[in-house]
Amino acid sequence: MLVIIGMFPILILTIVGGDVFTVIFGRAWTEAGVYAQILSLWAFIWFISSPLSTIYLVVEEHHFGFSYNFFNLVTRFLSLIIGGILGSARIALLLFSISGIVVYGYLCLKMMYYSGVKTSKALKIVFSNLVLFLPAGAALAALKTAGMDQIFLVVLSGLIICIYYLYILKTDKQVKEIIGGFRSPGKA
Repeated sequence: MLVIIGMFPILILTIVGGDVFTVIFGRAWTEAGVYAQILSLWAFIWFISSPLSTIYLVVEEHHFGFSYNFFNLVTRFLSLIIGGILGSARIALLLFSISGIVVYGYLCLKMMYYSGVKTSKALKIVFSNLVLFLPAGAALAALKTAGMDQIFLVVLSGLIICIYYLYILKTDKQVKEIIGGFRSPGKA
């Protein structure tokens, strides 16, 4: 469910984050938009792994939890140190993002293993949502590369995200069940 909710808009942000921040907050915030672009994929992986992050406690794999958290701390620290030594906030954030994708991605895979979820089933959901994103992402990337106006890109991105969510509301069975549960809370 979190993949369906978060992947599409995060991938859009990866393409037009700088434009979104510039249009909404002004030119002084353009660099913050670039930072959002750099961190967006890590934020998505963190978003989907967060609810899974304590499964190792339930299955009593405390050693894994310690090792994972230690490795996460070390990679975060090294990412920022290397970026600092090189004098580049962008490199620090890029390393932070890449290491976060690797660490939290591994956490997702390991927690699915502990809970008996087939990796192929999860990857099918990710890839089907990626396929939904590709036409919109390619169009936005082409328009951005062609130098399209930032306001137009931001408005178009918002419309594409709305169309995506409307499509999901109409076609996804699990989303329909959840929405149906809100409409009739007395029925079980």
